[in-house]
Amino acid sequence: MSGVSWAAVIAGAFVTAALSVILLALGTGLGLSSISPWSNVGASASAVVGGIVWLIAMQIIASAMGGYLAGRLRTKWATIHTHEVYFRDTAHGFLVWAVAW
Repeated sequence: MSGVSWAAVIAGAFVTAALSVILLALGTGLGLSSISPWSNVGASASAVVGGIVWLIAMQIIASAMGGYLAGRLRTKWATIHTHEVYFRDTAHGFLVWAVAW
């Protein structure tokens, strides 16, 4: 029996990708609403910094959700120690991150 549930990893990667697209669309809409349509008015420094922060937060949120889902979907082994359970959940989360990106 394999220690890695690849079905859970692939499902988590799909969730990560889908949530990234959704959050990117939300950020794009919010960013476009903060930019002035008038000529000679550029984006402010706070809008640029806000965009960078949003991109970082978006990736963290999407990766965390996909990793959490993969940890919950993996096959449960009843006879292993609690530390091993946490390790396997974490390993599945890292695999989701690696597959999704």
